Amino acid sequence: IWITPPTYRATAEIIIDPRKRDIIDKEIVQSGLGTSSLGPDTFLLDSQVEVMLSQSVLRGLIAGTHLLSDPEFVGGPRTSFTAKAADLVKRLIRGPQADRIGETSDYERALAVLTKRLDIKRKGNTYVFAVSMRSQDAARAAEIANALVTDYIDEVNRSSRERIQDASRLLETRLGELRRSVAESREKVEAFRRANGLLSVERLPVTEQQLRDLNLQLARVATTANSARSRWEEVAKLQKMSPDVALASGLIESPNLSALRDRAAALTLEERSLSNQLMDRHPSITAVRESRAALERLIRAEISRIIARSKYEWEVAAADETSLRKRIATLETATAKSNSANVTLQELQREADANVAIYEQFLVRSKSAREQINIPSETVGLISKAFPPTRPSWPIEPLVLAFAAFVGLVLGLLAAIVRHARSGAPKRPARSKPTLSVQQAQPLARGA
Repeated sequence: IWITPPTYRATAEIIIDPRKRDIIDKEIVQSGLGTSSLGPDTFLLDSQVEVMLSQSVLRGLIAGTHLLSDPEFVGGPRTSFTAKAADLVKRLIRGPQADRIGETSDYERALAVLTKRLDIKRKGNTYVFAVSMRSQDAARAAEIANALVTDYIDEVNRSSRERIQDASRLLETRLGELRRSVAESREKVEAFRRANGLLSVERLPVTEQQLRDLNLQLARVATTANSARSRWEEVAKLQKMSPDVALASGLIESPNLSALRDRAAALTLEERSLSNQLMDRHPSITAVRESRAALERLIRAEISRIIARSKYEWEVAAADETSLRKRIATLETATAKSNSANVTLQELQREADANVAIYEQFLVRSKSAREQINIPSETVGLISKAFPPTRPSWPIEPLVLAFAAFVGLVLGLLAAIVRHARSGAPKRPARSKPTLSVQQAQPLARGA
């Protein structure tokens, strides 16, 4: 107890919250520690001890607390005699490999001492960890424990941010590739449309649009042609009729015929009037009859003209109908030929749509990653800092005294046994054994 340097233990406490934080809808790198095969974060929590003792954390701790200049961790300056003796021992042990193996650096010595004096334990089945540091200086122990906790929290947060930034960079790179893929697929679709004449109007191919319009025109023209033919067939019957019957049928409506009909009616009245007054062969009656005959010829000529006009209208409508049917047949043939091209076009269009959908998904994920970088997702929190202790943790006086008493008792017993063995024990006087006579021995032998 007198000669042992006192060692102080300072303890800081942290809590590791493994729960996932749903701050945004779609996290690129999930927050929290997750779950393991044995349930919620059993092994993942224990693995945080190894993270605290990792090289990245301890290297920053050694540099931040200047342990390389602390004799407690790297040892004091060695004299030339000590250095030579150590070098001789190394050469005797390592032999020919002594020159190839360098001396232990100050960093390695400080790391070894630091790892030995650090004690990180999880408190039962809780999420609380106790980080303890032992040192000969109470303030130094608290400083190192607090620095380790701070470096660990910074390392966890930095690692989380780096993972998100790496994911964001990967997403940005992939977005550029997807953007080019979308542009190329769309260009393929348009080039295939132009090469195969599959240009569309109102989301319909041009041929289908033309075919639809021509079918509508054909319906109108066919109706007109049928009407013209029916009219021509009705009017053609007038050629076999007399002028009076043709005019009375009402099948023809014409201004010329109306005027001729009026003149014929007037001549008929005039002829009847003259027939009542004059003889049948009177020149006036003859003149009226000649006028009536000329008028009938005019009526027949007008009827023939109207019939010819009706026939011409029907022929024109029939020719239009025939022309439209030919154009429709041509378009139907072209449409049938383009069906296979439409199948290929649909495949290209589906591929382009799929590329666009994937690109939009990656665009949303990239924006989520950029937002997640700016949102802290800390899983480690400090419960209490380490404070310099007032009493040393070693040596423990009752334990040392009890051990010393036990060792003293054992040494006292051994010393007593050794002393007793060396001084020699007193010898007891030897007793003379009684002798038997021959007569006394014979009965004993027979009995035996």
